[in-house]
Amino acid sequence: MKAKITQALVERVPAPNKGKSALYADSEMRGFYLIVTPTKRSFYV
Repeated sequence: MKAKITQALVERVPAPNKGKSALYADSEMRGFYLIVTPTKRSFYV
């Protein structure tokens, strides 16, 4: 999913089911991603 990665987005995205992860690409900064797992949220550049 492409979206502007903000603090509000990081706080509100739901955690995926156990064993899964979700990837969010920033719509303004190319190559910047938010990776959400059931236990953590990480950034990748």
